[in-house]
Amino acid sequence: MRSAKKDTSQASAMCACGHAREAHEHYRRGTECAICDVTVCSAFTPVAVAEYTRSS
Repeated sequence: MRSAKKDTSQASAMCACGHAREAHEHYRRGTECAICDVTVCSAFTPVAVAEYTRSS
């Protein structure tokens, strides 16, 4: 049986500031967080989420 390659290219929907991608979408240019102060989170930065692995 052939194992499928895992797709790791998908970006996380969570920002390093702790808010979802939707908090970084605006009707204007920019990806700063609408919830955080602009000095705290000036751009959406996806975080790598550790993949769940089952240990034997």
